[in-house]
Amino acid sequence: MRTWGLVLAVAFVVLSAGCSTVVVGTAEPAGESGGGGGGAPISAISLGEIRTVDVCGLLPGEELAKIGRVEDRPGQGINVCQKVLNLEEGEGEAKKVVGVLDLKLTLESPASSPESVRRSYPTGFTESKRGATTTYQGKDATGSCMRAATVEKGLLVLSVKKRNNMVAADPCEAASSLFDGMLRALSSGGVVPRRTPDPGSLAEVDLCGLVTADMLKSAYNKDLPLSPNSGAFSCAFGESPMTGTVLVKASTMVKPGVIPPMPGTKEFDIAGRPATQHDMESGQAGGGCSVQLGHRALAADAGGGLPYLESVDFFFLAMDAGTNACQQTVALATAVAAKLPPVS
Repeated sequence: MRTWGLVLAVAFVVLSAGCSTVVVGTAEPAGESGGGGGGAPISAISLGEIRTVDVCGLLPGEELAKIGRVEDRPGQGINVCQKVLNLEEGEGEAKKVVGVLDLKLTLESPASSPESVRRSYPTGFTESKRGATTTYQGKDATGSCMRAATVEKGLLVLSVKKRNNMVAADPCEAASSLFDGMLRALSSGGVVPRRTPDPGSLAEVDLCGLVTADMLKSAYNKDLPLSPNSGAFSCAFGESPMTGTVLVKASTMVKPGVIPPMPGTKEFDIAGRPATQHDMESGQAGGGCSVQLGHRALAADAGGGLPYLESVDFFFLAMDAGTNACQQTVALATAVAAKLPPVS
């Protein structure tokens, strides 16, 4: 279940990052070998229309199969691919799972700044220049291994984490193998995999076009200009959290009512769509509110996992946010709901 305090903290970092142009400095001492730590030069990677990329299709199938038996995970968004790699030993009826790796590939647009990537994966963090492409590698406090590469208008971030200690699986080795295979394919000029067009999906929606200056002024009673830190999957408005910022992001959510909501989270409907809201308590970092607006249902996984919806997430942060922050953010979400494709 999502921790809203962490989500809002991440949103604060995104909103206060400004432009996310990659500036390459001196690489720190390398962490794990391979992957983002170096390698052959790579030409600039262009994915074309970024909203139509099949993110799961970017993963090298042969490399995945070498690591383990692959299963899809539920709740995959329009720019996220999640898979489970089951490490098996034995043959036939004696075959058994001896370890599990969780994999996540995210296509960010806009791209996180190098400093934001470093904060998320500080252990052994390395930034390298490989021709026209900048790559990163590092680990976070949970042991998740990250490999990332800049692409035109975005950033590809791959993370692999060992779920348990049943086997001495190396998530960093798996991350490097998959990452290098993906970069080889992308830099060779091959065809970028595309999703089948779906008029009902958020992938077909221009998030920045959903929100107008008048809608923001009506909701928050202040001018919140479009921020340069906007892209295909999230749009930011406002110049600083000191004066107020809004982040509108394509995401996913567990269907409300299936599991108990987190403390402080309210479940309700907005224009006939399932929604949640969560107050951010005022403090040194100000206050604000987050709202999730449900869209269409995602396909259920074969294992009968939790039902997920596509969602549009709203984050409002301001030093002077008052007790009506959620009322204001719900007002913006209501106006956006009227412009979304109908839910079939």
